[in-house]
Amino acid sequence: MFLKKVLRLIVNQYAVEEYDWMRFKITEDNPLTYHHIKKKEHGGKWSVDNGAPLTQEAQSYLHYIEKKDVRTYNEINKVLKEINTQGFGPTEKQQKKIELLMIRFEVTHIIQLQNHKNQKKGLVNPIAARKRRQKGQKTKKIQKSPKKVLIFQCFFSILLYVWRARMCKVADTPG
Repeated sequence: MFLKKVLRLIVNQYAVEEYDWMRFKITEDNPLTYHHIKKKEHGGKWSVDNGAPLTQEAQSYLHYIEKKDVRTYNEINKVLKEINTQGFGPTEKQQKKIELLMIRFEVTHIIQLQNHKNQKKGLVNPIAARKRRQKGQKTKKIQKSPKKVLIFQCFFSILLYVWRARMCKVADTPG
């Protein structure tokens, strides 16, 4: 009950209506939750000063980022704390900063996932293979990553960036 009261205070103080602070749309299926900026385990309290209104999806996604890339998680939390401290909702600059941090995370981890899939298929990372050869070690199967994979990675990165930028613009337009 106390959590709902704190969340309501945040929603009222920061005028949270359609989107949370990470620009996820608030719906019945994706309601707002309270995110501890400073974790409970590290002494964070259930208070307006330590909270960020995030939807369930945003909260889950942020904790996924935390598992994969703590640095990006901390940078996003730093922006959330900055928003909380200023006493009003996120500015356009802060929204874009969070958006760019998420894009950086997604692009980085998509490329890592693609490299992992290549290794499973028997495609050897050419840089690692060259280093092994320089050290005099043998490599089982030396193949350069196909250019198509690199082109796909670049294309997908650009496509993802454009899509997220458009989603941010759609979210910014009054409707």
